[in-house]
Amino acid sequence: MEAKYLKYKRKYQDLKSQSQNAGKYTCNYPGRSNREKCWNSLQVKLKNGEITDKNKLKGTIFPDDFMFTDITLDGFDLSGADLRDIETPNFQGARFINLSGSSPLLPDRYSFVTNSKTGKSFILGPNLNLSNLDLSYTDLSNVMLGTANLTNLKAISLTGTSPYLPKGYGYVTNTQTRQNYIVGPNMDLSNLDLSHTNLNHVDFTNSNVSGTNFTNAKFNITKCTNLLITGSMPILDTNSNLVCMKDSDDNYFIMGDNMNLSGINLSNVDFTKFGPTASQYPGLKNVVMENCKLTNAKFGKFKLEGVNLRNSNLDGAKLVKANITNVDLSRSSLKNALFYKAISETTYTTSQLKDVALDYCDLTGAKLKKLDLISTSLYLANLNGADLSGAKLFTPTIYKTPGMPPEKYGALMDYGYETLQDRCTDIDTAKDYCGFIVISHDDSGRPKHIPDNVLLVSDYQHKDFSYPDDDDEEDEDDEEPLPSESDVCSWTPDETDSYLTYQGLPYTEKKVDLLIEKDMLNIYDNFGILCKHQCTLYKNNPGKSSLKEYKY
Repeated sequence: MEAKYLKYKRKYQDLKSQSQNAGKYTCNYPGRSNREKCWNSLQVKLKNGEITDKNKLKGTIFPDDFMFTDITLDGFDLSGADLRDIETPNFQGARFINLSGSSPLLPDRYSFVTNSKTGKSFILGPNLNLSNLDLSYTDLSNVMLGTANLTNLKAISLTGTSPYLPKGYGYVTNTQTRQNYIVGPNMDLSNLDLSHTNLNHVDFTNSNVSGTNFTNAKFNITKCTNLLITGSMPILDTNSNLVCMKDSDDNYFIMGDNMNLSGINLSNVDFTKFGPTASQYPGLKNVVMENCKLTNAKFGKFKLEGVNLRNSNLDGAKLVKANITNVDLSRSSLKNALFYKAISETTYTTSQLKDVALDYCDLTGAKLKKLDLISTSLYLANLNGADLSGAKLFTPTIYKTPGMPPEKYGALMDYGYETLQDRCTDIDTAKDYCGFIVISHDDSGRPKHIPDNVLLVSDYQHKDFSYPDDDDEEDEDDEEPLPSESDVCSWTPDETDSYLTYQGLPYTEKKVDLLIEKDMLNIYDNFGILCKHQCTLYKNNPGKSSLKEYKY
């Protein structure tokens, strides 16, 4: 006999001694092809619902290649059955629901649980389809649900400790009623009492929260977008800035501090009208709003503090008299965004963007006039047509001795001009210590206006060095240690098209523009050291729509 056949026969005999009903369905025929035909026939019959005898599978020993994929066993008795050798992928989409009898033998990571009220049992585990099930009043301690389908799952009044859940789901406890729940996306949570629960990092996307009680719940990076409300509105704390409203796509969402609003469409929304009154809703703190659409949104005096707006679209947004602190707008589009409001020439109040990242942003046509940008990063931002007249870009220079380099640059002068040039290509130090900002180059145009104390250097060849990651392992026997960044400009380049190396360290050259303090021209005795290739200098041209060339 074949070895595999002997394995099935031995398991069958062991199992038969444990169960009087063992072996009701067997495929223990001589010949591999005969056994495969038998099991394949069973798979087809189960998938088509042709087996009506719910006791037919009791004591069955399933082979490791049996496919339960998309098969539903509803109301079957699997007592004594052996599924231990079946591999996890073969359970994809399977449902074992409303089972009777005792637990079969299961693979690792699968569990047999019973509803303490109805007496119905279920098999739970990876890849199973648990959609629309009611698992209330069961003990789900350590049950593996990480890759299971939990759509429209109902799980209240649970006992035991937390199961292993997919990302975005949470096992939460009402600290007042001691009730346990599973909450997450695509679930029916209507009329549940989720007060006094910790909802940190839970994703409620596409869940029904009609009448759900959220009072005194803790929210931190909690996502409540595309909510389904078919009855009354969810109950929120009246003393918080949480508010349930509709976005620009007519979907309900909950907005407030510490929430995750990523991907939401809030174009044309007037933020100044949120909340019961404008004074009760002054702004947002610590909110994730990545990949949001905020075109033509009106912020007014709305405060944004610690908000992540990376990769968002704020074209035409009106951040009038903005109060923006520690906000990340990296890689966002802010075309024609308005950052100020000139009440009059004499009463104008300067706005400040404090600790804001505008790296790689598209600021085409943005109104940045008289804006305090000293602590704002603008690395490789597109400022084509932007108005920066009167803006503050650099910390004011302080001269110890007239005609000598300002104090903030003096400590760097000992390195020599070439090394200083290299140190100033570091985007983390260029603005604060070297007096210039690297912005993107646009052949179609330049900023419309710049501050009077600033020059624009056009067509500068910027070296973007590629250093290995800290975690990369190096073979000390084959390679010499890489030189430090401060020694880069002393190396001899080996040019191959636009990709070059300095003694094995790769870099690419890209054409950029620089915004540089005029004072820096007094520090660099020969401006050609900073601008190694042919560059053109431009200065502000008040009353005109373009910059004027500056002769140095």
